[in-house]
Amino acid sequence: KLFLRVDLRNVKVPDIEATSHKLSFSAYGAGARGEEKYTFLLDFYSSVNPDGCEYRVNDRQVDIQISKEKADLWPQLLSTDSLKPAWLKVDFDKLQTEDDDDDLSEDDNQLRDLYESQRYSSNSRTNQPSWSRKRRGQERKTEELRKVYLFLYNLFQFVGFLYIALVMLIRYSRDGEYSMAGTWDAVGKAMRLVICLQCLEILHPLLGYTRGSFIHPLVLVGGRVFMVFAMIDAEPRMHTKPVVFYLFAVYTLVELCRSVILGCCFFFLSTFFCFAYITLHK
Repeated sequence: KLFLRVDLRNVKVPDIEATSHKLSFSAYGAGARGEEKYTFLLDFYSSVNPDGCEYRVNDRQVDIQISKEKADLWPQLLSTDSLKPAWLKVDFDKLQTEDDDDDLSEDDNQLRDLYESQRYSSNSRTNQPSWSRKRRGQERKTEELRKVYLFLYNLFQFVGFLYIALVMLIRYSRDGEYSMAGTWDAVGKAMRLVICLQCLEILHPLLGYTRGSFIHPLVLVGGRVFMVFAMIDAEPRMHTKPVVFYLFAVYTLVELCRSVILGCCFFFLSTFFCFAYITLHK
């Protein structure tokens, strides 16, 4: 049997078709390039049984199982004429070698295949294959690291823009409009730092850390990089212009409002789930 796992989240109804030598997949979901339509076509090394193709969809992935036409070992998954995609990797927990078959008779192999098939198709948590449990454990760790990273990133952005806002506010309350000329000297380095770190937001959708397309953060962050580095930093005569004060004030206000909204949403959602958990377990 062949076991394929497609790491694609939020898939509803995938379009999977199997022929004697090929498997085509098409589905909308959240993957490495964000939420969009993903398709691929695999040309197998040998023939398979199209009627023996089964799949199961959950929140994090799509598991596909397909039977071979002949119960023999393949030296590779794809045909010799096909190039291996960069995203295609081997799951060594399910890899079967010749040494595994030497210790088992033909009847034992059939019983093992039947047992693995029953374990694979079962919905019970206790009957799920060990490789699946290991994989989910790794995915949980990855998800926890992703949440910690995003929390620290947003926290650093909030602290950075809060520092810029406080410095600008204190200077303006003390010197009034005369403080505008020294805005770049006072908070220019801090603004350049947080803007540079915001370039990571372009990579977040590409890596699957956040949903959506990378186009929106590319346009947003790209515009800020152009204004701060190309229009202001590269032109010393712009450093003392009042427009720097107003531009930094707008950037800071937008980011602080976004951080406050995200924090409020997190607080209310956490409170709601805690209340629901306590209510259901009374």
